[in-house]
Amino acid sequence: MCMVNLSTLKASPFLLNKGNSVYVKIISVNFYGDSVYSNLGNGAVIQNVPDAPYNLENDPTTTSDTVIRITWT
Repeated sequence: MCMVNLSTLKASPFLLNKGNSVYVKIISVNFYGDSVYSNLGNGAVIQNVPDAPYNLENDPTTTSDTVIRITWT
């Protein structure tokens, strides 16, 4: 897994804002050398705050006096 902090993408030289797409290729570097580049990613979208969940539902098969299970889309 490769993770990049959102603050890095919002800073120079990228200067990405909410709604911008991010397309990347990844290369692995290790003791044996560099790999070939991966296929181009499909364009993650920069979001500052996730959208609110919808179709929020209680799962009665799991919910009890001490546990609640909620599912959403």
